[in-house]
Amino acid sequence: MTDAQPLLVSMIIPAYKRPALLRKAICSGLAQDLAPDSYEIIVVDSSPDDGNQVLVKELAVTGRCALRCLRKKPEGPGPSRNLGAQQARGRYVAFMDSDCQAQPQWLRAGVAAFGEVDGLVQGRTTPEPGASYSVFNRSFTVETENFIYQALNIFYRRDLFLAADGFF
Repeated sequence: MTDAQPLLVSMIIPAYKRPALLRKAICSGLAQDLAPDSYEIIVVDSSPDDGNQVLVKELAVTGRCALRCLRKKPEGPGPSRNLGAQQARGRYVAFMDSDCQAQPQWLRAGVAAFGEVDGLVQGRTTPEPGASYSVFNRSFTVETENFIYQALNIFYRRDLFLAADGFF
């Protein structure tokens, strides 16, 4: 597979520190039930050290799909998601936070839902049992589409996302 080859979907994970959680997120992406040559995982890291970058390189060696890490200065998850989408090769972009884990059918189900809609698909999200809450550790429950459209579990057609200039 060449880097220029288009893919079905690009999974984008903004990251800042927390390599243990990021490892779980990436591993859940690597366990997707799509063909390995139909998707990629892009981690956009803003950490002050290279721990997440080293982790991605380690997992990429045995990963079943393309996996890469982009680095940028810390500006928050929105600009990281935008950079990931700009560099993505997928027709669709699937955003997931670094403290989340996807079910094995997540990418397949998200892309399949575009047969019913055109612009975006919001997925069901449930917190990990026993998750703690604090200012920097929040858990969301998303049972149905709502007007907030949390970016921790959302799909867009990449061309439409880029045409709208991404997240602000």
